[in-house]
Amino acid sequence: MKDFFLGCNGDLKGGVEEGLRMKRMGVDFFELAHTPFTDVDEALTIRDTLRKCAITPWSVHGRYLDRESWPTLEGFEHDARIANLLGARVIVTHSPSKLEGGAFDYDRFYEAGKIAEKYELDMAIETCHLGTDMPYSTTSYRDLIEIVDHLNMPNVGINIDTGHTHVGDRRDVETVVREVGPRLKTLHIHDNFGARDDHQPVGLGLINWREVLRALRESPYSGPLMLELSGGHQGRELLRQFGYDTGAEQEIVWSRAWLRWNWDELNYEALHGKNA
Repeated sequence: MKDFFLGCNGDLKGGVEEGLRMKRMGVDFFELAHTPFTDVDEALTIRDTLRKCAITPWSVHGRYLDRESWPTLEGFEHDARIANLLGARVIVTHSPSKLEGGAFDYDRFYEAGKIAEKYELDMAIETCHLGTDMPYSTTSYRDLIEIVDHLNMPNVGINIDTGHTHVGDRRDVETVVREVGPRLKTLHIHDNFGARDDHQPVGLGLINWREVLRALRESPYSGPLMLELSGGHQGRELLRQFGYDTGAEQEIVWSRAWLRWNWDELNYEALHGKNA
């Protein structure tokens, strides 16, 4: 049976105290959320903090690949360099939109993938939020599968963002996990009600986590379940409707508890049968 590992994004501006608090909340892996704004000295400080807190650097969130926002890949190489200094394994990026006429920007993906390879990283292209309020890209998860298969680069795969997928591509996120299969390099895990990219804690939304975890357990992916929680912000449905919001620490603890309970239930089911 697969082991349960939890990670979370952040910036560790609170230093060792913040890192130890995350560790006590059950966080064993870390994603640096603000890589484009991190210099070498700060990266080395974060690396040392993670070591002191026995938290493993897993991933960084690099900048998008859109040519309009970043005409050259110099910035992406900066992000990859920071990831390498941290000792991370994965750099996450967002797909550029399709070229005029609907073609994929294969050259852009290939060049970014080679930069990631240079720094001994996997590159994980994130499933996009295709909602009407703020589409990050015009590429669907099936587009990403086609792109990754076309590139055929061992270090290039997909990051399933559960919230983006649930808002944009389809409600049954578990189907996306199964279709992505061995292309899965990492995850961004959070919840929503299907209307907005809320980044709610796990269980405060409509994603069927039992089935998502079942699909993950059946997949070749063996990395951590990486939370991407953003704390309170005005776009959240609960905040808009009820004025209700939560703090980052609550969100990590609640998310871990719901994921762990479902994970253990699936273990029990596997050992004793579904109706035991």
